[in-house]
Amino acid sequence: MSEKPVRNGRVFLFEGEYMEREYTNVMEEIVVTWVQVLMSGMEYQTFCSCRKCKNDIITLSLNNLPNYYVTTEGGKGYLEI
Repeated sequence: MSEKPVRNGRVFLFEGEYMEREYTNVMEEIVVTWVQVLMSGMEYQTFCSCRKCKNDIITLSLNNLPNYYVTTEGGKGYLEI
């Protein structure tokens, strides 16, 4: 089954029909935060920190980590790292 395109946080269903995305991949939030924190540290100043390189690091990380989707803020509390 092919992925539905997402535009502005909305998932495309059918021609002219969209569904608001009401779920979040918590792992994505964690990875994005850690990349921002680590890339601002002194030990990572020799790495390229352009948008493309940061996105490459994030996508490579997410492809090697488990997904963790939640539908509420309370659901984030169940994540065990």
